[in-house]
Amino acid sequence: MTAQIGDTIRYAGQHFTLVGVSPDNPYDKLFDPERFGIQTFSSCTACWQGYVAAFGIQEKRLMLEELAINIRNHGWDGETKRMKPRPHGTAINGVLPVQPDNPKASAFSDYYHSINLPLSFTGSLLLGKDFIQELYEHGGSQQDWKYQKVLLLSFADGVLTVAHSRTAEMAITREAKLKARKS
Repeated sequence: MTAQIGDTIRYAGQHFTLVGVSPDNPYDKLFDPERFGIQTFSSCTACWQGYVAAFGIQEKRLMLEELAINIRNHGWDGETKRMKPRPHGTAINGVLPVQPDNPKASAFSDYYHSINLPLSFTGSLLLGKDFIQELYEHGGSQQDWKYQKVLLLSFADGVLTVAHSRTAEMAITREAKLKARKS
């Protein structure tokens, strides 16, 4: 997996949940903080990667727009790091991180706003919208068939090449799975 399933992505004026990532090259990542020399850490089991990203499609280009991240800094202990303002940080696309307004109440140590970093991802992203709450299962990412609307977007070097609705297919899958549960 190359992204935190559950990240958001803005497409055609709507916000979707990222429910699947399939890079053409299994070693490629949708976004990799280490590319910028940033080491992350997980502060809880809900976010093993140590970050949550917001992506968007701008003029057919896949972009990293926002980032909430836990940055590992071996020089400071965790509590001191949260209490003292950081004198500087690692810039991503010229954008420096900011600390949360209330560090003790935040799940992340740093936030990047309005990054607008073009990504060079090649592969497909599966997006879901309007999650069906009655189908929620605790303990992980929700499956694609549990969304009312599902899209498959394909990219070549970060450029959108195909957008295909999978909503009807997922409705059929959902019906079959729910029928099987009742049996």
